[in-house]
Amino acid sequence: MKKYEFNDKIAILLSGILGAIVFLLIYGPYSLNVCEDSWILRQYDGPDIIQNYAGWTQYRISNWNYPLGYADTLAYGDGTYITYTDSIPYLAILFKLFRNILPETFQFFGWFTLGCFVLQGIGAGLLIKRKYRSYFKILVGDVFFLTAPILIERVFKHTALGAQWFCLFALYYYLEYRAKEKDAKLPWQLILLAGLTVGIHPYFLPMVMIFVLAVILEALLKRYSMLKIAGFTLASVIVPCGLGIVMG
Repeated sequence: MKKYEFNDKIAILLSGILGAIVFLLIYGPYSLNVCEDSWILRQYDGPDIIQNYAGWTQYRISNWNYPLGYADTLAYGDGTYITYTDSIPYLAILFKLFRNILPETFQFFGWFTLGCFVLQGIGAGLLIKRKYRSYFKILVGDVFFLTAPILIERVFKHTALGAQWFCLFALYYYLEYRAKEKDAKLPWQLILLAGLTVGIHPYFLPMVMIFVLAVILEALLKRYSMLKIAGFTLASVIVPCGLGIVMG
């Protein structure tokens, strides 16, 4: 009988699929119809999602400005930034590029949330497989992350805060770095995560930056090159701040 072989890629794929399945079991496919917004207008899980949607609809018809996240159709007289309406700026900016070909009614909050569940499953799978090399144990552990009350409570209520996978990935990259040899590469993935938080929800930025700080301290203890540490530290400030300025 051929010996069982654990495959990392299969484990991650299964974790992502499980995330999608859990989403569909809890919420169904209705929100994935991008041309359907009645569930939003009925205040699916509170009024916040209406604010998120309104921010997107008004930003969509606003003139292009700099910073990119500025909408002159909001806050009459002065305009404001879609960061303040929690309209997931990165996606709002992306879809505004195609506003002339998108259907009149268009919402992306269902697909964003599905993506959050998929990434939540993958992030949890990455963490669990560091300890267990078993598909069964990884998927069982995934269920606890995918049904965490703090995740379910935020989703479709304060939609952007469904991106709790930021915390899982940040922890994973930190632990992976810490477990490697003295001269291991610094986890630049954390810088990418920091940049992503700014355009999804800045609440996650300090959560990611905690791990950036931990990496810097760890690198100092391991006596890394001060030039490498300085470059990593500088990038961790420039990337999120720069993206924040560009979006407003």
